[in-house]
Amino acid sequence: MSAAHHFSGWQGAALFAGPPVLALAIGLFSSSPLSFGGWVDGLCYASLLLLMAWGILFVIQGNFFTAFRISCKRFFAPWRRQESFIRQVEGGQIESGQAQGGHSEASFQSRVMAHGLFFWVGAGYFALSFICSLFLLK
Repeated sequence: MSAAHHFSGWQGAALFAGPPVLALAIGLFSSSPLSFGGWVDGLCYASLLLLMAWGILFVIQGNFFTAFRISCKRFFAPWRRQESFIRQVEGGQIESGQAQGGHSEASFQSRVMAHGLFFWVGAGYFALSFICSLFLLK
């Protein structure tokens, strides 16, 4: 696993401290007075946001969009070859990437975040909010 997949200390601390602080902010800005029940509701909302972020990162890192882009390139390749041939016949310029026979795209390694920590922190805070809400039942 490369260094791009690890959280630094402050990022992990912010991820752990973020939902309770966000829950407090949701409780402060709600129309009802601040209570433990409001804080638990806010914690549930914050944990659901973390779980949604986990889902988005999971889809992105699963190369769904890369496969879709490659699929589209393969689909439109005949039209690009035909357009290139027409330009060549009409005396237009040959694109530099096609003249060399290679692709003109620069390859790079994208920096990705570890999505597992988002899941575990979100699931943990959601479980905590669920347990606290059970204690609040009358």
